[in-house]
Amino acid sequence: MRFFPELCVVCSCMDHSQSGLCPDCAATMPWQAPGCLRCGIETRLNFPTELPVCQQCLDDPPAFNSCHTVFDYCSPVVELVSRFKYGAGFAEGRVLARLLCQSLREFYTEGELPEILVPVPSHRSRLRRRGFNQAIELARVVSRHTGIALSLTDCQRVHASKAQRGLSAQERRQNMVGAFSLHRNRHLRQYRRLAIIDDVVTTTATVHELARCLRHDEGQRIDVWAVARVN
Repeated sequence: MRFFPELCVVCSCMDHSQSGLCPDCAATMPWQAPGCLRCGIETRLNFPTELPVCQQCLDDPPAFNSCHTVFDYCSPVVELVSRFKYGAGFAEGRVLARLLCQSLREFYTEGELPEILVPVPSHRSRLRRRGFNQAIELARVVSRHTGIALSLTDCQRVHASKAQRGLSAQERRQNMVGAFSLHRNRHLRQYRRLAIIDDVVTTTATVHELARCLRHDEGQRIDVWAVARVN
């Protein structure tokens, strides 16, 4: 079978690598720099002579164990995510998901992969407006590439929180309290290693609350996988 080159999702030139990014654009993308091993935020610590965890996570650890992202949330990633989420840009979504998979292969050179993927649920009112959940679309691609099982019905968003934009980190976290619930069969309780999938991590308020909902004992490992992180 012959595979034809794709168009680069950034500049629209022919991408013979079939990654969705031409070499020139790939070289200038805002790849996420090493950061806090817990929340993923970029830090200026001198690894490995200083503790690779930010002060915020030391003072108030999140409910998840680690956060891995591919990009800093700036141009052209902002535009790619926006076209995916608000313009049904599924081509952009597939490329972003493939780049996430590529990054994960490098991140998990040692240690066990999660057993199941949990995309951040959308409230039904948002699903009606947008027509799809971008976290689910990303998770479908990641599941196909990694072979990790995908949970689509075990967790739900039970209330539509008010817009997070303009809120402080503490206000965002308070805004998300009680936003998620597990279905009664508690299917996810059997897994010891889970990964939450989202498109963009801003203050970690959303993924913290979902991890808090999923966690039932300290022995679980819950990682967060996302396309981009706001630094």
